[in-house]
Amino acid sequence: MDVSEIGHKMMYFSIFFFLLIGISTDSLAQNSSKKIKAEADLFFEKQKYRQALFYYLEYQKYKSGDKNIILNTAICSFYANEISEAQKYLNFLIENEKGISPKTYLYLGKCAHAQLNFKEAVKQYKFYLAKAKLEVSDRRTVRDAIRRCGVGLRLGNTNTSAFVENMGDKVNAVNDDFAPHISPNYEDKIYFSSERIGNLGGLRDDAGLRDAKFGSYASDMFYTKIVNGAWAATTPLSTLLNTPRHDVILGFNETGSVLYFFKGFNTYSGEIFIDTFKNAEERSLFPGQFESEMNAALGDGRPAFVNDSILIFDSRRKGGYGGSDLYYSIKQADGWTAAKNLGSVVNSAYDETTPFLAADGFTLYFSSNNSRSSIGGMDIFQTTYNKEINQWTKPKNLGIPINSSADDLHFSLSKDGLKAYLSSDRKESIGGSDLYIAYFKEAQDVQQKPSTHPHFFTDLDQKAINIPSKQDDIWTEEVSNNNDEPLKDVTLSALYYKEDSDILAQKNIDKLNELIRLLQKYPSLNAILASNSDDTGPTQFNLFFSIKRAEIAAGYLINNGISANRITVKGLGNNYPVAQNIVDGADNQMGRQLNRRIDLLVTNSEELPIKISSEIPQVSRFIVDKKGEYYRTTTNGLSYKIQIAAIQQMYNGGLINEYPDGMVERNLSSPFYQYTLGLYRTYSSADQLQKELNRNGYMDTFIVPYIGGKRVSVDESRIYTAIYPDLINFIQEKE
Repeated sequence: MDVSEIGHKMMYFSIFFFLLIGISTDSLAQNSSKKIKAEADLFFEKQKYRQALFYYLEYQKYKSGDKNIILNTAICSFYANEISEAQKYLNFLIENEKGISPKTYLYLGKCAHAQLNFKEAVKQYKFYLAKAKLEVSDRRTVRDAIRRCGVGLRLGNTNTSAFVENMGDKVNAVNDDFAPHISPNYEDKIYFSSERIGNLGGLRDDAGLRDAKFGSYASDMFYTKIVNGAWAATTPLSTLLNTPRHDVILGFNETGSVLYFFKGFNTYSGEIFIDTFKNAEERSLFPGQFESEMNAALGDGRPAFVNDSILIFDSRRKGGYGGSDLYYSIKQADGWTAAKNLGSVVNSAYDETTPFLAADGFTLYFSSNNSRSSIGGMDIFQTTYNKEINQWTKPKNLGIPINSSADDLHFSLSKDGLKAYLSSDRKESIGGSDLYIAYFKEAQDVQQKPSTHPHFFTDLDQKAINIPSKQDDIWTEEVSNNNDEPLKDVTLSALYYKEDSDILAQKNIDKLNELIRLLQKYPSLNAILASNSDDTGPTQFNLFFSIKRAEIAAGYLINNGISANRITVKGLGNNYPVAQNIVDGADNQMGRQLNRRIDLLVTNSEELPIKISSEIPQVSRFIVDKKGEYYRTTTNGLSYKIQIAAIQQMYNGGLINEYPDGMVERNLSSPFYQYTLGLYRTYSSADQLQKELNRNGYMDTFIVPYIGGKRVSVDESRIYTAIYPDLINFIQEKE
């Protein structure tokens, strides 16, 4: 392998760097390789890994093979979220060099840890401990990492009730985005803080002084909201609030009329202010300070404001259990009570931070890097106050995918309990820390019964206080490549599931293997995986969870050699049940089981020498639901739908609930989820719905034809006009 060529695909680093410091490739070409290396080493020393990576890649054009440069390039790639590139460099060193640095094994461990490959991470971490001459603090850090891998192995993918997705590049930038706060008055509006290009403070060092070369952007406050079902581009708050200093949003009062925010020359020492959203002419020159037991000048911060009367925050003040602890203070007529530690059940010798108290007034979420219970760095935990014994329950790790191998912070639940927001610097992020959304299959009970007076703090005051290895074995099961075996007419059976973990159960693996054999033998075939569910949860959630289940099955196909562009996944939610979920007012478990399935279909099979069909569930006439038959017959041939959005996240607009036959689909070669409404046999019927949407202000919609459930383009439609003359209306409208 020519290491000078490894990683040259990462051209966006060049673009990012040119924007950052205004250099050009022409000027670099004039520099000597010695100067380029010196610049790379300087950025590396300052932990500016993206900039250092650019220079190291340039240097290797002049001189390749230096093992120290290769190692530094690998480390930079790791911190730039290019895990696969980092592994290529590290494995090259292992295979080709003698006397390599022990850090090679450390970063192979970090890469495996980031990929949640805990067994491999432990192996590499132990290699590092065996080969490196470490100080006691270094050994403790690596041993903590090994402990966290052990936690990951024990927990596995424990939180199968949630999906987590990045909020996308319209919201997240290449640097840190953090501290999301849901607007108290608008569920579709999020406030957050960000260190990004264009912020008022520009690039500054840790002391708050300008540093155009090695500085980091001072944070400003922003908001984003849902427009037409997707998160729109971000908007900075007023320059009356954002300043050249670090400005960080902390929260709101109960009515949303008061904003609390932090302001400092660095992120760990400053002041806390309040703003009442007055017009510019009504404002005083300087915002008022928030007076409480929280001393931001000494590092207290990241508070949760509860019912305008309770403050929970983290602090490193003396008398704690080690690191950052969680404290609380209660507002009384004469001011805030002295801050009290939440106790040893919640706090540990490590760091506890970013608390969030659920609406029930008893359930507390927070982040901790306790190596005996976290997977990565900061993990999100849940603990509940037991009023009977005046004590907190043992904190429970929320598990993967809400937690990752990185720092997961600032968790907060939406009012309906169906979503949560958090910030995380997991390696799937666009830049450093990104904003993420967790979607729950069922509303979290802790948000369903709001408490206006959580008394437990008063009680405390008075008291004076999926196993990964098994799943990996299934995921990578080999499939026969014997394409010479004769195939008879085939009926593809549906994948039935009770829980998401059942999707790759052995019975379903056998069915997927049959589909793989067909796709391998007949390269013209494409696959559609159409996922159905029962009627638990809101429509948009059912659709999104459905397509996520289809993606699990599709992942098995891809891991066994089927190209992503040959696979389309669909989420139908509970729109087309084949059986009734409720019969005579009682829950019908048999019906729900029939509805919880993923149908396997193929397209382009007309010219094949065999007949391929899909299983039709057999349902008793006493519990049959005709919606399933309606969908099957309507999509058997020509049908039309209206596309309303193509986005990389879950659609959050109201149209899905207002109009029938919502669906989400994605070809796995594309990152975009395509949302459609309606299901019609004729173009004129579809046109009526589109015009109605246009009248209601939804102009970015268009009609999509389907043949046998397969989406077809205008050009493809021309092929089918002899069979389906109604397509002429669609083609004429497009022309």
